[in-house]
Amino acid sequence: MSRTITLVGARGGQGTSTVAAVLAATLSTHAPTTLLSHEPLAVAQLLAAPPPLPGQAVTVVPGLRLTGLDGPRSELTVVDAGRATSAADLDGECYAVVRGPCYLALATLVSLSLRLDGVVLVAEPGRALSAKDVTAVLDVPVVATVPVHPAVARTIDAGLLADKGRSLAAFRSLEVMAELAQRAVRPTERTTEPAPPVRTADVSVGRHAPSRSHDLSWGMEP
Repeated sequence: MSRTITLVGARGGQGTSTVAAVLAATLSTHAPTTLLSHEPLAVAQLLAAPPPLPGQAVTVVPGLRLTGLDGPRSELTVVDAGRATSAADLDGECYAVVRGPCYLALATLVSLSLRLDGVVLVAEPGRALSAKDVTAVLDVPVVATVPVHPAVARTIDAGLLADKGRSLAAFRSLEVMAELAQRAVRPTERTTEPAPPVRTADVSVGRHAPSRSHDLSWGMEP
């Protein structure tokens, strides 16, 4: 069984490629994963990987390949589809990446009437809108909240996003998305042992997200 997760940016500069890259890198620790990008050369630079040729894929880290939108897929596929206003057909599960939350980003998504399964919120401190506002406007849950943090920029500047990005505290909520996707592809067998406790403090989902963006922990370290 295969699974496709498509990420689309509400507008330009939402952080869609970074979120897609880290999600794909996290998924690759569970199963073979391919990252399809509308700008594979730019994403290759983001991940410090060799540029892929048209229709071909390059290995970023073990278990993770990068290619263009027309490239081969894997058991798990993450699609970095680009801006919502110019993205092609959105297949599989579709999540919008919204930074802020920004009123203009939400207005753009509303005007497009996209079929969305949820939102990944790239949260900035001091914004007037909240995760609850995002859910109220778009009528879909916020499935992950990624706080803007200097550690992310430092990791990208050092060319270590592919290797170290998934271990950053800022991307912890993407681990939950990855675990759910992996279980859907490879259902776990039932066991009599009690399930480990689920940590919920670091994840903001749907209507249980913080009521204001400044409630997030901005001082976290990787």
